[in-house]
Amino acid sequence: MIRWYGKPMTFADIRAQVKQDLDIEPDGKLRVSFERSLRRALHRFVCDEILISVGNGGPADPLQYLPHPLLIAFGGNKAEIQAASAVLTDAIAKATGADR
Repeated sequence: MIRWYGKPMTFADIRAQVKQDLDIEPDGKLRVSFERSLRRALHRFVCDEILISVGNGGPADPLQYLPHPLLIAFGGNKAEIQAASAVLTDAIAKATGADR
């Protein structure tokens, strides 16, 4: 899901996509245990370097998740690799304040 989103996804973006995929109303709630499992899975993917997280994790600067570039390089075509590289460069620039 994150790979084809086209930009880094916050947890709110992921939650909204899951609700849409499960046909839950946008203002509906996911079960607490489901959200906890989703957060744990994201954390594990970051620890295993499947995903990269950028941001401070606060309300003003939430964590944004994007696929590790090496995974895209192994399984993607040239256009997908270039698009992912541009997204990663932009995300890192925003996270470090280099775009200011």
